[in-house]
Amino acid sequence: SFEADMLVAVDRRGKSISHVWDGGPDKIGYHLGGFSAVSSALRGFMQDDVWALSMDRGNASSAKVYRIAARPVISKGRYVGAVVHGQSFDSEFAGRLAKRLGARVIFFRGQVVIASEGPPNETTLVSDQVAAAPLGELLANEQFLESGQSGVIELQGNALGVYSLVMGEAARVEGSQVGYAVVRPV
Repeated sequence: SFEADMLVAVDRRGKSISHVWDGGPDKIGYHLGGFSAVSSALRGFMQDDVWALSMDRGNASSAKVYRIAARPVISKGRYVGAVVHGQSFDSEFAGRLAKRLGARVIFFRGQVVIASEGPPNETTLVSDQVAAAPLGELLANEQFLESGQSGVIELQGNALGVYSLVMGEAARVEGSQVGYAVVRPV
């Protein structure tokens, strides 16, 4: 399903006026207008992005990753706000992709696997530990950081993986480096 894990309405300045968001801020009134997807929506454009958000300023490792779609709200021919729809990068989303691809899908933030799932009929499991093994080296590699993608990488236990950073704010923000990998046994 494409049900929102985060749904926020903002006014014309990007200030939240309503939200449905488990684990989100307790009060409305926070500003999202600084995010490029919201800023674009407030100017009439539809934009997608990926965000890594933490409600704990002192603990960036608690950040959750969301696929974002921001859309303008129009009244009487004027842009009066925007709606921000977010879906978590979670095991359910990884499972939908894994089923379509017939391979294990992992989402990572830095060197940490934040969600993973294999295809329904997976008989030989490629563990998260094996899939995450190349992340340290990849995230220190300038070529990978510039291109945002790897070639095919041989993994321990007779498996292959391809790694990519997501497009958007979460890919390049220091400490975030959000991406995904598609891995499968050979």
